Amino acid sequence: MSKEIKFETYPIKVRIYSEDNLFFAENETLVIIGTGSSAMEAMDDFCRHIIHFYYYYKKLSLDKITGDAVRLKKLYETLFIEQE
Repeated sequence: MSKEIKFETYPIKVRIYSEDNLFFAENETLVIIGTGSSAMEAMDDFCRHIIHFYYYYKKLSLDKITGDAVRLKKLYETLFIEQE
């Protein structure tokens, strides 16, 4: 049985830019930057980071984290839901 991560109701703003023949896909709020040799590769990397951090923050208990980790955990819980 596979699960998918879906955006709930909020789109994610992604800034895509290029520097020194490398593309970046960035969201400052989520503190994520994907990189690649094309804009599409950077977006793919960005999406992999989102999935990784979604599961990372999901398993953390609020009483075990502080600072920005609390903000990010709550943000991921608000932005994403898992659907089977």
